[in-house]
Amino acid sequence: MATKPIPEEYFTPDGTFLLYPTNREVALGLKPYQSHERGCMTLVLLVMLASFLMALGSSAFFLPDTVDTWNNYSRLSTQQATTEAQIVDKNSRRGNASSTYYITYAFTHPDPNGELQQYTNRVSVNSDTYEQLEMGQAITVYFVPDDPTISQATPPSIRDPLITSLTTLIFWGAWVGISGIMTFGAFQSIRRADHLTKHGQLLHGTLTHIEGDTDSDNDYIVKARYQFQSPLGIPLEGKDEATRNHLKSYSLPPLGTPVAVWYTDDTNYIVL
Repeated sequence: MATKPIPEEYFTPDGTFLLYPTNREVALGLKPYQSHERGCMTLVLLVMLASFLMALGSSAFFLPDTVDTWNNYSRLSTQQATTEAQIVDKNSRRGNASSTYYITYAFTHPDPNGELQQYTNRVSVNSDTYEQLEMGQAITVYFVPDDPTISQATPPSIRDPLITSLTTLIFWGAWVGISGIMTFGAFQSIRRADHLTKHGQLLHGTLTHIEGDTDSDNDYIVKARYQFQSPLGIPLEGKDEATRNHLKSYSLPPLGTPVAVWYTDDTNYIVL
């Protein structure tokens, strides 16, 4: 159990506790508050903004595939014909959790001039179908007579475009949503920090709760709650935390200890 008193660097001469000792001169009224995290937050903003713009730009890749899937389904459903094709290749791709199986088939069909042309297509199949099919084996395929490049080894089903659309929506929507929210959050953090720096003032309050916990990385996190009054006399409460590994063996200050607060408005303030 920690019994040593907290080091003097965490207090001003009048006994005000400093969660951030680097703010000592601010707490003493010798200089205005400056956000030391603005550079880091700006970097985060730029990374998140780049990710958000990439997500928006990725629609140029995702949407055409989805549109093509629906177009192929529509044409196969309304113009489908069947023909015999032969398996000309089989291969599989092993992933971390599962494998994907492919077959390539070929068939012939007259072009607009009546000359036979060969068409090939590579499609994914389940493992059972993959094992049952042999090289050179004949299978029935479904194709569009006006455009034999559109073909598949199974009857057209609305399930295929629905799955493609849902997968695209989930992946692309999550990417856009998460990166957009984080971009907005980083921008708001910078705006709040700038507002504190430019328009803040020094106020005083007291500790209402303080504790130290060791997290999963074995870092010692000091969590503090405090209360103070705004310039208009409105009671306000706040909380903050900081990593303070060198305080593990020290006892934390008692409740009621004075603290210094840098205040801009009733929604934007920070303990020093």
